[in-house]
Amino acid sequence: MRLSVLVVVLFFLFAQQAPSHAEVFQYFDEQGTRIVTDNPYGVKRPGPRQSPMPTVHASGPNIRPAFGPEFMGDASYDYYPVTGRSFQEAVESAMAQGPPDQLDGKRYPGQTRWNLGWSYKFEASHKREGSNLHAFITIYDFAFRSDVTVLLPRLTPESKLPDHDLKLWDNFVKGLLDHENDHVRITRDPGYQAEALRKISAVRELFIPYDPLPDPQVLVKDAVEAETAKIGYALIRTIKAKNDDYDRVTEHGLRPEMKAVFFGQQ
Repeated sequence: MRLSVLVVVLFFLFAQQAPSHAEVFQYFDEQGTRIVTDNPYGVKRPGPRQSPMPTVHASGPNIRPAFGPEFMGDASYDYYPVTGRSFQEAVESAMAQGPPDQLDGKRYPGQTRWNLGWSYKFEASHKREGSNLHAFITIYDFAFRSDVTVLLPRLTPESKLPDHDLKLWDNFVKGLLDHENDHVRITRDPGYQAEALRKISAVRELFIPYDPLPDPQVLVKDAVEAETAKIGYALIRTIKAKNDDYDRVTEHGLRPEMKAVFFGQQ
């Protein structure tokens, strides 16, 4: 009797290995490509938002912010230089120098670039079942992170616009900022974080083709990362599709009156 009990105990000791522990960092750009990094903050560490963009008056060297309270605290703002002696020239420069859109290759005066991802820890045990490893997984300490940068045009100091044109320019950039901030809101929608947490937490067991060469714990870790990477890719595609749809409906911000139509459909 004692011998049979000992055999059963030894079977379970060897069939199901002691739990393994690991910490995972996964980040994806807006195309769904995985970014390889061991930085727990992703591609960059969060920093202070930039101060409002200065605009130069035609009447003198005074510098004042073109706008201020519309900046969002959870996004970064960066600028590219444009030149002009009139409002029309400044807009033409922004259209020519603006960043290209990855969807259609055209240049636009404003753009929101983003990536997102998460970190998590997991504990896993496994046992051999025929040609598979049956892994039992517990994921915890999940943290969702994102980096969002808004790119806007900035007049060079030599671009001293007349006062009337300067006001037109301020309104033009303000419109760009409003449009790009909507992209920030779309990307940072807390519903995506909740969805990611729900799907990743649901990864509780995996059947992994057994390979006798690698360490089984490495096989399990790779399988867990691959499974959550699928979730990341699908989430990125969902967010990107919504951002692309917003640009389509509003014609990249040229029809701001369509903003209410778009968000009313959500």
